[in-house]
Amino acid sequence: MIQMFGMKTALRLLPAMCLSVLMLFGLMLLNIPNGIRASSPEARPLGGIEALEPFTPTGHFVAVLTPTDQWNNEIVLIASPVLDDQGVIFASLQGTGVNQNKILRSTDGGKQWDTIQIPASFYRAELALSPNFTQDGIVWGGFGGGLFRSTDGGSQWIFVSNPPVTQIDLLRVSPDYINDRTLFVGSYGSGVYRSIDNGLNWSRIITDTALYVTDLEISPGYPADPTLYVSIYNDGIFRSDNGGITSTHLTSPQFSPDFRVTLSPDFDSDGTLFVGANGISDGGAFRSNDRGDSWTPIKGGSYTHLVVVSPNFAKDQTVVIGGAVDGAPPSISEDAGATWYPLSDLPGVGTYGHTNNLTLSYEHGVLLPIASTHQTIYRYHWPSLGLSSILAFSEPGNTLPLTISVPLNPDSTTQTNWAASENAAWLSLSPLSGTLPATLTLFADVAQLTGTTWTPLRLQTQWSLRQTETITIPVGVMPIRGRVYLPLIFRPRPGIYGRVTESGVPAAGIPLELRFYNGSTWSSIASTNTQSDGWFAFTSAPSLSSGQSYYVRYQNMTGANRLWTWHTRILDTFVAGSSSYMGDFDVANISLLSPANNVSVSLPRIFQWSIRPATPSDTYEFNLYAPSTGSPHFYTDPPLGYLGSYTLNTLPAGFNVGQDYAWEIWAYSPDGGYGISYETRMISFTNRGQVDRSSVGYHLQQFEGKIPGQRWLDFERRPVVAQPLR
Repeated sequence: MIQMFGMKTALRLLPAMCLSVLMLFGLMLLNIPNGIRASSPEARPLGGIEALEPFTPTGHFVAVLTPTDQWNNEIVLIASPVLDDQGVIFASLQGTGVNQNKILRSTDGGKQWDTIQIPASFYRAELALSPNFTQDGIVWGGFGGGLFRSTDGGSQWIFVSNPPVTQIDLLRVSPDYINDRTLFVGSYGSGVYRSIDNGLNWSRIITDTALYVTDLEISPGYPADPTLYVSIYNDGIFRSDNGGITSTHLTSPQFSPDFRVTLSPDFDSDGTLFVGANGISDGGAFRSNDRGDSWTPIKGGSYTHLVVVSPNFAKDQTVVIGGAVDGAPPSISEDAGATWYPLSDLPGVGTYGHTNNLTLSYEHGVLLPIASTHQTIYRYHWPSLGLSSILAFSEPGNTLPLTISVPLNPDSTTQTNWAASENAAWLSLSPLSGTLPATLTLFADVAQLTGTTWTPLRLQTQWSLRQTETITIPVGVMPIRGRVYLPLIFRPRPGIYGRVTESGVPAAGIPLELRFYNGSTWSSIASTNTQSDGWFAFTSAPSLSSGQSYYVRYQNMTGANRLWTWHTRILDTFVAGSSSYMGDFDVANISLLSPANNVSVSLPRIFQWSIRPATPSDTYEFNLYAPSTGSPHFYTDPPLGYLGSYTLNTLPAGFNVGQDYAWEIWAYSPDGGYGISYETRMISFTNRGQVDRSSVGYHLQQFEGKIPGQRWLDFERRPVVAQPLR
């Protein structure tokens, strides 16, 4: 199976490149060699079904980093509330059995991490960001018993003081730090201390409790709302309403020797807090809407160590809870704890003392959970149905309805709501709504059809209360010209080969390059033109060594009726003299329709382009970027499907009103190739638009040279000027 861009394709490469064909009830089912969709001198695919096998998890955590230090008890994470604009994530390795002198930092949402050396070794590190971090870059670090400060986002640190505690287990920064320069530290066995002079001097607060502090929380309205909470081991939760002078012992929601406390970001107005019973095997999570005077159970669990509230809780009502050692995945609620959905594929810890960690942030308007086990850091990938197109083949003269079964592979542990709709009299489907089925069944009344016919199918899924997805996929029926009962043998060509079409017709004389990656740079090592039947072959390509790659590139320097470029899939293994099929591709252009070139538009705005009728398996991607530097760069992810429009609701982070930007369209094929529209148009925006809550995600990235496997296969972009190009 080949998996690209979050989807799995059902087009399988068979042993000995054998095409197996089966006639069943007038419908020919065909397994097609990867990417072959039309005739060839060696074999003619005569019928079947082309469809992407959908990828429909409930979402999953994707590992992004496993530090070389494997003997951690916990990897503690903290993050900026929003990652788009100078946002950052820090990770510290806790309780490794040996002292550490480094922390980890990511400035791209957790995809890549830097190692930062710090000036003190530690068994446990506590980090806290300034509330104004994106402007002042201040990070506080409690390394062992010493307090350190960084003013450049964590790159360099200076020693500040040694608070009167045995070890800094808890470190908090006043929400009004820009004015009051107030810090708090807590230590198991030493109590809670406060500094009002930027960490130089300290005084103990909340002196009417025991010293065994396990959690400390500050009202986000502090100091106007001077409410503080502490959890004391084996003594429950205490609240101070006067900044730590005195405290009130709250009624515990249940027996537990330890609690985790988390406040709503709007606590000073809504009085909402959440606690997790961390010290008991049958613990759980609880919510209070009256500052802790009463409690409502919201989720059962075991050793509930994770209680994380969204930084945008007032709007999204999102909270995540998770156990420390029960092995169950964290659960997310988007209605303050009334209903829950699993966040799958975060491995359970399984050993007491090893704990998972999680933080919530926003990236491009979408909630992003970042999590860790004691060994690995993960990003959460929201689910996607991943279905691209369905094409059925029918024998001419057949009038019996065709039945097409499409596996959806839902997660059997989660009931996912869904709905489907079609707008063609000849197509019906079952089920139309309810719970996401294991199989979607389509019925095509071919008696109503003349020739190849396509219709859009609209599918809607609700992965959680707020995370929904709507996709439109093309469904087609194509008549075949013959009846085949025996296997067809496809004789592969020597070398690296494939075929080029233009609007579905074999294209002769198309210039192509074989691009070679030597482990550090790309170069062209061979060129050829397609033959009269559209086929091409590079027959003298050397073998690839480890870390080397090939792909085939088309570049258009002649006219606007073709794409500007096409890149085939990446080939990572090849032996000289063998055969490797790179897939078919079509060079017909994607015409940009609206907006026109060199105009100013207001948001929301619909961008439109022409879809390519000969390649209904295309899935399109909208791109917007700064033409002079390529940065910032916005693109829809996952791609939009076989659609000719995209609505841009809000100006992405990093883009400015009144500045000129370029937009273009990319097309992806199921086998991993992609092409780019010939024209790039210039545009500027008169406003920033509205908050984008659509189900389509997007990414921002800078243009840069990329290695194989990354989005940019070869950085050789054309210059962009304020007029249609070429």
